Amino acid sequence: MKILEKQQGKGIIIAATLAVLVIIVLVILIVILKKKSGESDDSGHYKVNCQGFEGAKNSYKPGDKVELYYTLIATDTDYSFYIDDESYNAYWDDEKGGYKISFTMPEHDVTVSCKTRNSMVYIPDNTEGVTDSEVENTTEYEMTPSKIVGLSRDYEYTPEEGKVTIEVKEVNKYELVLVLHNNSSEAIYYGEDFRLEKKVNDEFVAFEPKEPIVWIDIAYELKPGEEKEITCSIGGYEDIDNGIYRVLKSPDLSAEFGVLVEWTE
Repeated sequence: MKILEKQQGKGIIIAATLAVLVIIVLVILIVILKKKSGESDDSGHYKVNCQGFEGAKNSYKPGDKVELYYTLIATDTDYSFYIDDESYNAYWDDEKGGYKISFTMPEHDVTVSCKTRNSMVYIPDNTEGVTDSEVENTTEYEMTPSKIVGLSRDYEYTPEEGKVTIEVKEVNKYELVLVLHNNSSEAIYYGEDFRLEKKVNDEFVAFEPKEPIVWIDIAYELKPGEEKEITCSIGGYEDIDNGIYRVLKSPDLSAEFGVLVEWTE
């Protein structure tokens, strides 16, 4: 009888041990399946899918601040960032030599992507199709008149203490070169967009390009005491002529400049 009781007791212990092992294996399998499927675990963590970006953690909780960096930068290229319809901030980071993207983690996985566009401007050559020997050996070849655009007068820029101001540095047929000066005590953020106005009868009116311009949704940071040279493409403003113009980066940030247009053979 005692032998039978001992055998029954061992059987119960073995069965209980097997049951515990089975439960442990099931729990491990469930965790592995959740991680593979991208679902959140019991602690409410979510992933950021961001191929090509730096700085991503393995997972985030809702409400966490996410900071990513995009440093695959090329010349003559514009960049646009997309984040699953979530609001975000993006600006140039000098230390990283690329763009910094930050947002608050929502209650779901997030995909971050970047699209690029070649922004190189083609400047035609008046002698295209004409060989060097033809140019040297003939005086009958007529050069196409060239449109020269420049500042009609030099402006003496005077910084204003406690304000953010624009200095007009250069203008030509393709570009308007500005310098932003942040003489305030706070950092500011600015984008690619700008507007031009022309002075007509002592009033500034909107001066529109031939075709609508699509702006990149991005923000650059300008810290207190810093200045930054920026270039605005005006190649689409074919009707630009002599006169006084005003460039606006925002309703409260603008600068006037004069344009002189000449045609030369």
